[in-house]
Amino acid sequence: MPCPDKVSLKSYLTPEEYKSVSAKAAQANLSISQYVKTVILGYEVKSQVDAVAVLELTRATASLAKVGGLLKMGLSENPTMKELAKAISSGSLRGARGNSGVILSE
Repeated sequence: MPCPDKVSLKSYLTPEEYKSVSAKAAQANLSISQYVKTVILGYEVKSQVDAVAVLELTRATASLAKVGGLLKMGLSENPTMKELAKAISSGSLRGARGNSGVILSE
């Protein structure tokens, strides 16, 4: 919809260029217009994919820390390998959070 206080900017793209711009706009969760405006004005485009990746890495790091803690605790108590494996798998499952957000109870 035309805005009386704004000026329109028109550009021609090849189908490949349009596909690339469209994909990058979708990745940033922006409309094509907002994405192009952000890029042209020199602002940083914050990708939603990057935010999701950071969240997943944070979750993975927390899970590894839990497993490491369980391993350290298990080794200090001189358990059998079977007991150690059971403690690690049980602890990992209790702390696991998938896409459903379900946390297994103890």
